[in-house]
Amino acid sequence: MISTYAAAFGVIQALAPVLVVLLGIYDLVRGNGLASLRLLGLVWVFLLAELLGVIIAALIWLRHVVQRRGHDAFLEDNYRLQRWWARLLLGAGARLLRLRFHAEGDATAVPGPVVVLMRHTSIIDTILPIVFLGARQGLRLRYVLKTELQLDPCLDIVGNRLPNCFVNRAGETAREVAAVGRMADGMDARDGALIYPEGTRFEPGKLERAQQKLAELDPELHALSLRLHRVLPPRPGGTLALLEHALPQGADVVIFAHKGLERIVRLHDVLSGRATGTEVSLRVWRIPGSEVPAERQARLRWVFERWQEVDAFAGEGEAMQSEPMGRVRPDATSSVEHR
Repeated sequence: MISTYAAAFGVIQALAPVLVVLLGIYDLVRGNGLASLRLLGLVWVFLLAELLGVIIAALIWLRHVVQRRGHDAFLEDNYRLQRWWARLLLGAGARLLRLRFHAEGDATAVPGPVVVLMRHTSIIDTILPIVFLGARQGLRLRYVLKTELQLDPCLDIVGNRLPNCFVNRAGETAREVAAVGRMADGMDARDGALIYPEGTRFEPGKLERAQQKLAELDPELHALSLRLHRVLPPRPGGTLALLEHALPQGADVVIFAHKGLERIVRLHDVLSGRATGTEVSLRVWRIPGSEVPAERQARLRWVFERWQEVDAFAGEGEAMQSEPMGRVRPDATSSVEHR
């Protein structure tokens, strides 16, 4: 894939003058706010970040071999690369799409150890924790990731150097669930283990199918799932495995909710122009591990109840969508804007 990415970057570089003119004319005719040019810029930055990331990863490995530095130093170098990569991509996306981020509570995620439960609805929310919890707060995040992401060179190389866990989403086998749980072992005050309890990005059709399945398997959880409208019901395997391993180590639970990214689910949303000018609100809150029930079914109900809170946050202000974009919540504890 490295050679494929390099070839694609070279083609865009060589054809840039022609692409800019043609796409600029197309955007003016369509009146879509230069959406095609914005997408071209995003693809260019992504490929550049990938190639630079691979080069830096190679230099980190060479430095480690030559200087015989310890494993923890090697991890720190790769965490710094991960944060640089994520900040570059999010910063470029924010500027090209005129995104505005308003964050509150991200400082509560530290110190570790913590288990981070993250809402999943967009192609962008995978890098939000690295930027807001990693780069801003210094938390070293361990990710549960789908195996398909290893097709991405940086995620494959650096992701396998860090204590992440790549899983097959097709099924929660006992072996995979156990591997997710072990990811939380050995965490200290610098560390957090992150999982997307929904297992996949939200779509209304997926919500309906998940609710139908729960109706057959667990009437109690089905009743709780009917209260969800903007998020999917949490899948139990990986989430409960992480909590089972992390809570005895003194870990707390961090909920990372967001709203606004529903407008940027796929690249088509960028091309249509609907993603431009999006306001994204982030809310992070921490729950002491001592408040999490010990019994499995009670713990699962507790996770569903927390996801109802995430759903409620995602729906805040829906009746006020006609208000001008760019207004900042008066109670926000921190704000990050990219214009």
